[in-house]
Amino acid sequence: MTSSNSTSARKSLSRIFAVPAVLGVLTTIGLVSALVGDGIFDGLSWLTLAAPVAIPVYCIARA
Repeated sequence: MTSSNSTSARKSLSRIFAVPAVLGVLTTIGLVSALVGDGIFDGLSWLTLAAPVAIPVYCIARA
């Protein structure tokens, strides 16, 4: 393996942790919105808390 192939195969930390960070933010928003109020906040919490479950299911089904 040449040095140019090994450097192109490396991923930056921002690319590695981008999706987990977004899922963490969505989960936090969902938990806070579930605690804050009713009505629209319930729907927001359902959507944001379903995303960390739906994304891996989608990726596994696509593979």
